[in-house]
Amino acid sequence: MAAYAATGVVIWTVILAVGRFSGLRANNGDLVYADSLLAGILVGVIGLMTPFLLVSTSRHDTGFRDRGLASLMLVGVPLTTALYTLGMLLWPVILGPRGAPGTVAAELNGDGRALLAAAMFLLASMTWCTATVLIMIKSVPMGALIAILPLLGEVFLFGIGGGTLFDGPASDAPVMLWTIAAGAGLVVMGIVAALLNRHEQRPRRASRAERRS
Repeated sequence: MAAYAATGVVIWTVILAVGRFSGLRANNGDLVYADSLLAGILVGVIGLMTPFLLVSTSRHDTGFRDRGLASLMLVGVPLTTALYTLGMLLWPVILGPRGAPGTVAAELNGDGRALLAAAMFLLASMTWCTATVLIMIKSVPMGALIAILPLLGEVFLFGIGGGTLFDGPASDAPVMLWTIAAGAGLVVMGIVAALLNRHEQRPRRASRAERRS
């Protein structure tokens, strides 16, 4: 997971730099240059996409191990968040004058509240999305049907939320809001991972009991 995060830090920073200096071409052909709003949307995309990068259909466990998944997620996701947050310290330099003064995006390397709000937002998006992806991947097909609506809601919430946060002022309110959301996300993700592991172990235990008898 740390390897994915380290690679992701480079990729997302490069994308932001390209958007700042060369522009990103929209669907209608217009060039869109990176600013505080686009940086926030980008962070929301990072949180949404990271869990999917861990999925591996070639592995019997689909990339999420059958034992100790909860402990792995509870350590790995905050670690991944920390690595991404360190990478975001460069973003105000890259954005330059396009990062509106006083916004979270512009103050990431100058205001502790801005950095903490960004980190908690990213942790919230990653934990909630990871919990949803776990249900979707580990409980096919019913899990996919159950998780599709929450996932669409997360796409909307964290896309809009990231843009609003990064294009808004650094203050105590967003820090508190996203800290609560991140804490709740950690709890939900841990519970989901533990329950899924427990559910997967039942057939194996039954099989071992049958062989012994």
